[in-house]
Amino acid sequence: IYGVICEYGRVVAISTPVLMTIIKSMPKSIGNLDQLRVWNTDVYVSYDNVTLPCEFGKLKQLRTVLMRSDFASPANKITMPACALEGLHNLREMIVRNNFVEELPSTLSSLPKFHTLILDNTETRLLPPLPSSLRRLQVTGSSLEADVAKLFGSRYKNSPIQEMVVSGALLHGELAQDAFDGCEDLQRLLLDGRGGSRRISGMVPSLQGCGLLRELGLSRNDFHGPLPLVWT
Repeated sequence: IYGVICEYGRVVAISTPVLMTIIKSMPKSIGNLDQLRVWNTDVYVSYDNVTLPCEFGKLKQLRTVLMRSDFASPANKITMPACALEGLHNLREMIVRNNFVEELPSTLSSLPKFHTLILDNTETRLLPPLPSSLRRLQVTGSSLEADVAKLFGSRYKNSPIQEMVVSGALLHGELAQDAFDGCEDLQRLLLDGRGGSRRISGMVPSLQGCGLLRELGLSRNDFHGPLPLVWT
């Protein structure tokens, strides 16, 4: 279903039609859609150097944000100031594809229901610590550089995380051996590095209690120590 979707005369979802759409700006009046739950621009769309207005943060009922640019271009840039996200207390998921988002604001970490962040082929240089409610993180095709001690720490120990994929980024620092212990729902953990001098270090993760884990990737890093008995 594409277009503007209403319930009882109020706009609850916006989904772009199957026509090439170029978004060059977002009006401040977006904040008037106080019942909007879904912002879906995931088909035949390009964002052309768009800054989300602070009024975007007034969308108190917003649950899903999908932002995709269909054609790779240097102009595919989205700027997200902190004020544009800080009021989104019902936001569950954000999916951004084929765009440049220089940094995600730290206000993401304070959203209590936020559980899914996917940055697919999206250039980003700064990723803030994310909430412990996170269930799915996927970052691919990015030059992200981050210290894993700050990015993960012990935040996800005993958490509901199901998928943690940060592939090809410049991750470095020491990862606590028990960083993902007790993650009973964890199925995929991919922290493949890019090689070079900046790598993740530390003991091989113990992954105690991760009985559903099906896929593990830690290549091009500097882990050491014996494989935990739980792996055998």
